[in-house]
Amino acid sequence: MMFKVLLILAAVCASSNGQNHIPCPCGWEKIITRCYLFVNKTVTWDTARADCLKRGGDLVIPTSNKECDLLSQRAKSLGMNIPWIGAQR
Repeated sequence: MMFKVLLILAAVCASSNGQNHIPCPCGWEKIITRCYLFVNKTVTWDTARADCLKRGGDLVIPTSNKECDLLSQRAKSLGMNIPWIGAQR
């Protein structure tokens, strides 16, 4: 089954850069203290996760309501309505 993902890759990849002063990789966005990559593609969850892992991140697992809200707002602003995150369907 195919779904629209936030491949933050229509998946959201997240990578912790450890310290706030270290910049995110080119094309990634810093939100709070983590780097996120939003990629608007239609792929399966497994493909989205594999792509995130290849890029040095993983599908995001929001750890707070604030993070979830900020990611949701950013995804919507990019036209991504159904992003993949770390949970499987």
